[in-house]
Amino acid sequence: MGCVDCSDVARAVRSALTPLKKEVSPMGSFEKVEHPKHYSGGGIEVWDAIIAWDLDFLLGNVVKYVARAGRKPGESAVNDLLKARQYLDKEIEAIKAKGGQNEVQM
Repeated sequence: MGCVDCSDVARAVRSALTPLKKEVSPMGSFEKVEHPKHYSGGGIEVWDAIIAWDLDFLLGNVVKYVARAGRKPGESAVNDLLKARQYLDKEIEAIKAKGGQNEVQM
């Protein structure tokens, strides 16, 4: 199987879920799913930054958890930062396993 571009997959998933918007939350709280405040600080949604920066799953999750740390109701900032650290540690392990060669081509 060939390599899959994560940004293409993310766009396809969002596109597939778009028709479900009204079905996801019959209680009128779709904003909690569509544009939660803890993922859209400063007018930038986290997933848009992840796609624009072409981040993979691990680094995308690092950005997600750092961005929402202290913003999501019911979640502590420390727990979110610990989650981010887990993903960052896993990314570092993956880079080391490849011999440290994982430079982003700009």
